[in-house]
Amino acid sequence: MGSREKLQGDFINNLENRIEPPRLKSVDAFRGFCVILLILSHSSNYWVDNTNSILFGILNSLAAVGAPMFFILVGISIILMKDRRNQAGQSDELIKKHVLRRGLFLICFGFIYNIIVEAAIYYIFPNFGFSPYSAVFRIYTSTNFWDWLFLWGIFHSIGLCYIISYFLLKVPKKTRLFIVIGILLFNLIIAYLPLINGQGPIHIIRMGWYYYPTAHPLVFLLDIFIYGQFPLIPWLSFVIIGTILGQYLKEAIQNNELSKFSKRNWKTGTIISLVGIGELILLMFPGFFPDSTLYVIFSIGISMLFFQIFYVYYELDKKQSKKIEILLIKMGKFSLTLYFFTGLLFVDLFLFLGLLLQSQLLGNLSIIMVMPLSFTCVFLFILISNLWEKVDYKYSLNWIEDQVTG
Repeated sequence: MGSREKLQGDFINNLENRIEPPRLKSVDAFRGFCVILLILSHSSNYWVDNTNSILFGILNSLAAVGAPMFFILVGISIILMKDRRNQAGQSDELIKKHVLRRGLFLICFGFIYNIIVEAAIYYIFPNFGFSPYSAVFRIYTSTNFWDWLFLWGIFHSIGLCYIISYFLLKVPKKTRLFIVIGILLFNLIIAYLPLINGQGPIHIIRMGWYYYPTAHPLVFLLDIFIYGQFPLIPWLSFVIIGTILGQYLKEAIQNNELSKFSKRNWKTGTIISLVGIGELILLMFPGFFPDSTLYVIFSIGISMLFFQIFYVYYELDKKQSKKIEILLIKMGKFSLTLYFFTGLLFVDLFLFLGLLLQSQLLGNLSIIMVMPLSFTCVFLFILISNLWEKVDYKYSLNWIEDQVTG
C-alpha cells in the first residue's frame, strides 16, 4: 500500500493518519465541528456591514474558539502520524524529513493563500467603498497590498508549529508542559511591557479581534514570534498541549485504557476551564483579549472538554451516527481544504460578483442577510466534502501536498 494511495483528506487529517484499529472518528468529528465554527466566523467577518451588532460579536468570536481547537488537533495528529509511520517500519530520519517537507509546504502555501485571498481585496478596493462600520473597512483601510502579502497567517503558523512541536517530542511530557507554562509567562510579560513607558498593554490596544499587518522586515519577524495574527508566542502552546494529549490518547489505545484517558481528560479540562473563568471573574487579569495568557488557558480547557464530548460518544460508548458522519466527519477529513475555500468563496467570489453587479458586497451586508448565507455555506461545504470523498479527495489541498512532498 503506497503512502500516496492512502494519505487522504486534508492536511490535518493526513497528520493524524488514524491508528487502525480503532478508527478515531472522534478526532474527525471534532475537526469537522471546528470547520463549522470557522465558516460561520469568517463569513461574518468579511460580509457584515456593522461590527457593533450583538450577532456579529457572537459569530465573529467563534473563531476565537475554533482556531485553538485546530492547533490542538495539529498536536494530536503529530503523535498519531508518527506512531502510524513507526508501525509501518519507517525510520525516525524518514519521518523527520516528512515533517520538514510538510511544514515548509504549508508555510509556502500560506503566501499563495495571501495572494489569492487576503491581498486580492486590494485589486478591487479602489473601485468600491466599504461600510465604515464593517470589519473589512477597519482592517483594509489601515493597510495595503504588501502588508497582506507578507501576512504571517494560519497556514504559516501551523507549518512552523508542526516542525517545532515534532522536535520537542524528544523531551518528556512534563518538560513540554513546563515549556507551555514558560510561553504563557513570557506572553504575559510581553503584553505588559508597554506599561513601562506609560502606554496601555498590547492586548488592551488590540481589544478587537482584528490584526493589522505591516510589510516591514523587522515587523514581519516580530509577527512570527510575538505580535502577528498567529504568533508562536502563544500559539505554539496549543500544539504542544496537543502533543501531550495525543500521547496520552495513544497510550490509552495501546493499553486499552480508554476510560482512564476519559476521566483524566474530563478532570484536566474542567480544572483548566475553571481556572480561566475564575481569573476572568475574580481577577480580571491578564484580560480576556486576543492571544492573552488568560485566553490561552481558557481555550485549552474548553477545547479539551469539547473533544471529550466526541471522544465519549465514539470511543467509549461506541455509538455510530450516519448524520454526524455526513455533517462532521467527512468535513473533518477535508478541513484545511475547506478553510482555503472559505477565502475563495467569502472574498474572491464576492469581489467578482461585486464587479458584475457594480456594487460592493464585502462588508456591506446586514447581519440578517449574513446569518442565512453563512448556514447555507455550511451546508454547501458539507455537500462538497461528501462528494469529493467519492474520488478520494483527489486534487484537494492534501492531495497536492502529497504530490509535492511525497
